[in-house]
Amino acid sequence: MELNDAVINATATMCNSKMEENSGQREWFIADIASQLQAKHYDELDALFNHALAESFTSREAERRYFHAWTQMCNPLNDMEPLVEAGPEGLALIKAWQNARPRSTHAWLAEVQYWNHRAWLYRSYGWARDTTDAMWVCASACNEQMVIAAINAIDCEPRQWMAASLASTNAQVFGEPDWLADFLEGEETAGAAGVPKLAKFHLRSPQEMDALMAYSGLSVDKAVCPSLPRPQVLPAPDNESPQKYWITVCLAIFPTAYHALDEYLPFRMPRWRGSHQEIEEFLASPSCAHLSDSEREHLELLIWWDECRDLRIKDIDSPATLEKTIAKAEAIACHARNQGDRHNALEWLLDCYDDSKNEEALWRCIQRVVMEKKSLSNYFTYQALKFALRDFPDSHWIYNFICQNSQQAEGWAPLIYRGYFQHAGLFGFEKNEQQGNAWLAKVSAIKYSATWKWTIRSFGWLNRPEYCVALAEAGAQRNIPGALQWLGDEYNNRVDGTLVPYQTATALDCYQRAAQILLEQIAHRDSTRSLIANGGYSEYEADLRDIHFSLAICNQRLCEEESDCAKWPGYEKNLLDNLWQAHQLGHEQAWALFMLNIFEVTDLTLAHAHLALVQEEANKGTLQAMVTLSRLYGNKQDKTLFNIKQSARWAHFAEALYPDSDVVRDCLAVVHFDTFWKRLRYAWHTARIPASELPGEVNPMV
Repeated sequence: MELNDAVINATATMCNSKMEENSGQREWFIADIASQLQAKHYDELDALFNHALAESFTSREAERRYFHAWTQMCNPLNDMEPLVEAGPEGLALIKAWQNARPRSTHAWLAEVQYWNHRAWLYRSYGWARDTTDAMWVCASACNEQMVIAAINAIDCEPRQWMAASLASTNAQVFGEPDWLADFLEGEETAGAAGVPKLAKFHLRSPQEMDALMAYSGLSVDKAVCPSLPRPQVLPAPDNESPQKYWITVCLAIFPTAYHALDEYLPFRMPRWRGSHQEIEEFLASPSCAHLSDSEREHLELLIWWDECRDLRIKDIDSPATLEKTIAKAEAIACHARNQGDRHNALEWLLDCYDDSKNEEALWRCIQRVVMEKKSLSNYFTYQALKFALRDFPDSHWIYNFICQNSQQAEGWAPLIYRGYFQHAGLFGFEKNEQQGNAWLAKVSAIKYSATWKWTIRSFGWLNRPEYCVALAEAGAQRNIPGALQWLGDEYNNRVDGTLVPYQTATALDCYQRAAQILLEQIAHRDSTRSLIANGGYSEYEADLRDIHFSLAICNQRLCEEESDCAKWPGYEKNLLDNLWQAHQLGHEQAWALFMLNIFEVTDLTLAHAHLALVQEEANKGTLQAMVTLSRLYGNKQDKTLFNIKQSARWAHFAEALYPDSDVVRDCLAVVHFDTFWKRLRYAWHTARIPASELPGEVNPMV
């Protein structure tokens, strides 16, 4: 991808002109619905959205604004987002709006979007790998409530095309309520059973279903079709697929709609049981005759995006095919008339150039991305900073880029960069601790812990190590485990030239704080678990696992450094306890080290407390357990266990089963191998041990 004049000029402007500092204040498409409902400003909301609905028929920009205020797909900052994320509390605010203004189409539309999104949360986004049958049932129940709300919204306002658009999306994924076809045919359906499986699942697993339904405010009692109005705009279904009914309704209300089609067509792709041929036929039908050339081009390019969005260059075997695929993406990125298509192509090209290690092409692509005002992910934000520090170190480029990229950030690192740069007065930002803290406050919850740690480390990759400690300390002040863990790693690093002095006690304090925060978070999560896992940070146990391992290392070093032998037993116990916890949480090295450190402890009572476990593992043929058992029996200071014959026996087993292991010689030399006399004694004790007595699961003779 070459830099054309537009990119070159945009980059020059980024370098030479400093934009006005932005505040990061959230921008609403129309209104902050949640805040307005909390204040009971029902008439104001109705006036705003009624006007926006009327305007949506007059221009594509007004249509876009109204559409994005309500839809969640690829649009997480829609106006309904805080209300939907609030769960049953948000639903209660919507119901209060309906009770106060029963004929408000937007009070009902709010419920349409609430149930639309909650259905997806039950299903889980992506490929729904973790979705249980009970979750699918709850998703269907949400979908049914959405249809009920959509019918009411359209009855209140026959021009309410957005309700039909939202219903169209979910109908393609969750189907239709069993009673809907009869209702649309004019039959009486009031009192008809809703999602019948909801009651069945509730009878079978009441506790699980109560927890699942409480997540969104579902109720078995309401799983029936209510008495519904019959809007004239809703036709009887024809012979077309049920998945197409609601888009037909939407186009009947708004024949020249565009944005509804932009959301409908991706769900007719092969991955959603549709086909590219079906989409091409739809675009050639009279339903799409109103589209402009630019709009038609965009909808056609959705097929290209469906084919390429998950394609990585390593999956393309033919060099000719790869060249053709990249050329197509570059052409779209440079010449597509719709910004969304250019963004899609640029997103693919970023991964392509990064995977191929083509740094100069990646940098040119990033410059085009910035010109196009597309937000960059955490990783590509770092890459942009790396290239800018190389090529534009003394310009306004970094300042302008961080201002732009942090406004509607795709990842969370841009907000951390922005907050730190503002707080410290770096890269053209005027030093303002209050504003810097305000930016950092946006990402100070524990769920951003991994991003904090990654961002701190990124300053090292950017050859700005002096920023690492300051940002880590800012994170530690906010009780971010990732920042505390990074600080602990630095203080626990013995290598000269590290960013902080080697202080094991300080490292221990950082790790202990991080572990306590994580334990409290895990306990809170488990006590409030809703059985729904959708997005968000979920690696708390993995973080705790690594911290326990680091705590073990700290205690081992403190024991080595401690001159008062009376304190050794405490450090030794903490060492073993933390290795055990790390193993329980899945650390791959912790179990072997746990076993080997048992014979190292000076507190024999502590060693004896683990004897049964060591014996059990040794009988399985575990190398480290056999070595430890040999050392325990070979300890002359242990009047209870000392038995040199048993020690030699277990050393022999370890050597026989693991002949190439250095662990046997390294750990047992002092007992059996470092003098001629010891080797002779070892041979005497082990010469007559038959192979059939070798222990464990690795012994084919047992």
